[in-house]
Amino acid sequence: MSRYETTAKALQRFGDWKAERRSLDGAESYYREALELFRDIYGAGAWNPDIANALQCLGTVNYHRNDLESAEELYMDALKMKRSVYGEKARNIDIAETLNWLGNVQRDRKNLESAEQLFQEALYMKRDVHGFDTQSADIAGSVHNLGTVKEGRKDYEGAEKLYREALAMKRHVYGEGAKNTDIARTLYCLGVVLEMRYDLGSARNSYSEALQMCKALDDSKDSDNGGVIVPLNAQAKLDFQKLISNALWRVVFIRYGGRVARALAIGVGIGLGLRIGAWSLGYRTLSGSRLEIEVIEDSK
Repeated sequence: MSRYETTAKALQRFGDWKAERRSLDGAESYYREALELFRDIYGAGAWNPDIANALQCLGTVNYHRNDLESAEELYMDALKMKRSVYGEKARNIDIAETLNWLGNVQRDRKNLESAEQLFQEALYMKRDVHGFDTQSADIAGSVHNLGTVKEGRKDYEGAEKLYREALAMKRHVYGEGAKNTDIARTLYCLGVVLEMRYDLGSARNSYSEALQMCKALDDSKDSDNGGVIVPLNAQAKLDFQKLISNALWRVVFIRYGGRVARALAIGVGIGLGLRIGAWSLGYRTLSGSRLEIEVIEDSK
């Protein structure tokens, strides 16, 4: 590898670092520098996996900006280039990753049939590469994505099955006691479909575990069984905690509203009282990050 290629790949890694922390302008700047350097190395009109991956990275910046049209265009360019390089019928993780991102775009556009096809193709490709009996975080991610399509179709039973499969696989890969945002996201999504199925006790447990896991990361590295998953940045982590907290409190109130009840949850360290109709919902900080949620009958 020439020093120019090494520089281009380093620029792309800096872009990845910025993107993982949602510094999208910084990520875009590094990705564009990398793309220009790759084109200088291989030729402006060359089709090359490095150029394709740089295009995909720029697509992901646009995806996180919710510019789905631009993201789709860049992903399609990357996919065409990869298939030209590897072969139209080739199966590899590089192509599967682009299919997965395209599936995300189609799902967010509510094109669920197209999203499902793309996620299925990506999953089959990953299993073909890793082995159909292999469990990996990569495969679990595709199973999770198929769950989001089922959820979008309001097939909550089907979504629950897929989220549970993804969760079991992630725990097998990372270790039963591992805590990371990858597991926490699947726990949250599982909680959503359990709530929609009105299995409120199970939904509460799933949300509680997701929130506890998210807070336990404490702005440090997410731990797995030997590697490192890059954590959410401070704002993204706070937003995720707030999302789970709101869902957890909603479930607790729905389940226990109308009776005196008490539920322990993991929450942010705040103290407030909220009157809702004839009920008073009080949040009392216990110790550290633990929060006690009480639904108390209003005497009036």
